Amino acid sequence: MCFIKGHINSQHSIDDCVQRGSSEIRKGWQEMKTLMARNRWFESFSGCFNCHVPQAICKKWVQKKEQGKWERLSNASCQFDNIIMLMVITAMLEGKDWMIKMINNWVEGCGVENQEQLYKWYGQKVDWGGIEASRLVQVFYRLAKGIEEQA
Repeated sequence: MCFIKGHINSQHSIDDCVQRGSSEIRKGWQEMKTLMARNRWFESFSGCFNCHVPQAICKKWVQKKEQGKWERLSNASCQFDNIIMLMVITAMLEGKDWMIKMINNWVEGCGVENQEQLYKWYGQKVDWGGIEASRLVQVFYRLAKGIEEQA
């Protein structure tokens, strides 16, 4: 949340954040994670189901040579856990006007009308430059690029 808002001291987790609105972010994030996992709204091979980055990037996954699909490593952990989904939900709930407008314009242009459709849309698999990813990662990328351009 502090990173999204541009605060200088932004090197802490949402669990350690004391800014006004951080408890709503934590609640929204937990709800989003729970609903998307329980309902299996992330399509197969759309990314790591823990950190949500493409499986080609996450250290927890290796590609099977014989089938071209992915296998989860039991002894590895995600290097990007608690970043992708958290940044997107933070932008939706507490983001700057351009962030909210960007997300709303995109999802409305795709015919998304409610929260369930939004979460299903986030979980859709897309071929993005030869890498399988979810729309959630695409939204994260656009937010990150926008933050960089605003700086």
